[in-house]
Amino acid sequence: MSSDSLIKLAREIEFRLKVEAARKKPKEPPADVKADDLTWLPEHEREYIRQMRQDVNSPFNPPRWVAEPSKWKKAKKAVKAYWDRYDNPYAVIADIYRGPMKGKVKKTKKSD
Repeated sequence: MSSDSLIKLAREIEFRLKVEAARKKPKEPPADVKADDLTWLPEHEREYIRQMRQDVNSPFNPPRWVAEPSKWKKAKKAVKAYWDRYDNPYAVIADIYRGPMKGKVKKTKKSD
């Protein structure tokens, strides 16, 4: 094996080890967000988030303002492992949905 081949192989192994280490790195739980922190939502929708049950399988989700249910589902999955850490896990889901996932928000009326 030539020295160039050995160098190339060593770099490949180093790269794979770094990828594996990053994959195994424990993830930080999402920040604890309260419904009052969701200032981008109208007050009546924040109240809805406050009143959603703590049940991870709540039939009341996604809320009516969620335009992309698949992104909501992914945000919920990200929070599920840390569910019991939060006073209002649905506020955390909403924050992830609109923040890092860039989920779209439908306009709603209070009477909807």
